[in-house]
Amino acid sequence: MAPLAGVGLAVPASARDRAEAFEAIACLTSATSLQALATGPQHTPSRVGVLDDPAVAPAFRSLDAAKASASTGVTVPVTPLWANVVDALDETWRPVAGVTQDGTPRTSQAEVEAVVEGTVR
Repeated sequence: MAPLAGVGLAVPASARDRAEAFEAIACLTSATSLQALATGPQHTPSRVGVLDDPAVAPAFRSLDAAKASASTGVTVPVTPLWANVVDALDETWRPVAGVTQDGTPRTSQAEVEAVVEGTVR
């Protein structure tokens, strides 16, 4: 279960093949499946330890946000554009040496708005 994302898996008491249903849940929540979800479609794994996996950490674009979410209980924004918003923020605030007090916030805001409006990316 991924409590911060509001996702849960259950087997109804009336399920015809309860053993297979539980096996399916075990497969879907295994470290291997969660690694594939994190590095492919960028779904936050329900097992926080997966985020520390050397195969996942460099490939998961929202690593810092996911770890903060897991430790604080505050979820990341719910939007299908989240990965693009993260990219826009990363591109405008990195490298840190290029950040300016006057320019970077305005540029960043414009990039995020363009992502949300669909005029860029």
